[in-house]
Amino acid sequence: MLPRPNFLPGLLLAAIALPAAACWLDLDRLGAGLPSAAAGGGSNVGSSTTSGTGGGGPGSLVLECDPCPEGGCAPVPVAEGPAFALGAADLVAASDGVYWVNQEGGEVMRFVSGAEAPEALTTAVAPRCLVVRDGNVFYGDDEGLWSCAADACTETRQKVTSSVAQGTIGRVAYDGASVYWTDRGAAESDGRVYGCAPGDCATPKEYATGLFRPDTILASGGQLFWVQFGNGNANGAIYQGSSGGSATTVASALAFPSSVAVDNDSFYFPSWHLGGAVQRCPKGGYCSEPSAIKPAEAGDKPFDVAVSGGRVYWSDTEGGTIRSCPAAGCGADAPRVHTSGRTGLTRFALGKACIFWVDATNGGSVMKVGR
Repeated sequence: MLPRPNFLPGLLLAAIALPAAACWLDLDRLGAGLPSAAAGGGSNVGSSTTSGTGGGGPGSLVLECDPCPEGGCAPVPVAEGPAFALGAADLVAASDGVYWVNQEGGEVMRFVSGAEAPEALTTAVAPRCLVVRDGNVFYGDDEGLWSCAADACTETRQKVTSSVAQGTIGRVAYDGASVYWTDRGAAESDGRVYGCAPGDCATPKEYATGLFRPDTILASGGQLFWVQFGNGNANGAIYQGSSGGSATTVASALAFPSSVAVDNDSFYFPSWHLGGAVQRCPKGGYCSEPSAIKPAEAGDKPFDVAVSGGRVYWSDTEGGTIRSCPAAGCGADAPRVHTSGRTGLTRFALGKACIFWVDATNGGSVMKVGR
């Protein structure tokens, strides 16, 4: 089980496919201390309540933000409160809007541009992760991996595969042809990586076995990258594979690498512990000496990472911030601060104009700020 983040009470690039998606957060810990009121589900989403807001009102252009190139701008809510974001755990900035999963509320949600309010696409059993592409939604929950059409999710929902054990799906990626996912397995070193064509997944292809808590996975440029989170004994690692099945270790002996992002030349990863660094390695072989994007600082605990437009962004769960540096590193300059004081901050995603993130505190929220 992942080390307990002290703020929790109780990819395009990795930015868009997740961290995207793509997602394991512990349900018991995430739900502990949150309001006990059930999420509104389909009956409450879009209604006027005092416990939550859709943020933006009728005609809201969810994907739009005022430019904020130097950081420090005020965040804007996309969705707030138990009716919309109870235990928000992962999110995606897609072409038509923002999608997220409510782990405690048991919903797959979205807010599309021009809509009056967020809507629940379907219910799920403690959903943890998702990826959205070309109108297709894939999400992982306690029971396994599921798929649906975004515009008719409940009607088209089907189970892609079961998880190895209850709640062991890690994160998920989709390249338009195949879906890939990590599974932590039934024991500490029983993690696996799988892939299949969504309509032909009776026997998924096995890309890796015997992993220590695999988590983030992404598909980029015909290649797969995934994270072995490890157990703190310097056994975290980053792997690179192909859709054909071959895989190799590209970085190892890492301390809790919790996410990975890639661009044309490099891959990037944080170390999720106090004093952890955000680092870069060149693609194309084993990386024995990662370069620091920003120096390790005692009060930092970097968790999620994304790269876009020549900048590397990361969330710091200890300080509740999202910061960024040029892809080559900040050098002597301080990182740019995009948001701060977010006590339940975990995953985030980059849109063309906005940075979006989920926060599990105070009934949960999905927020945004201009890039």
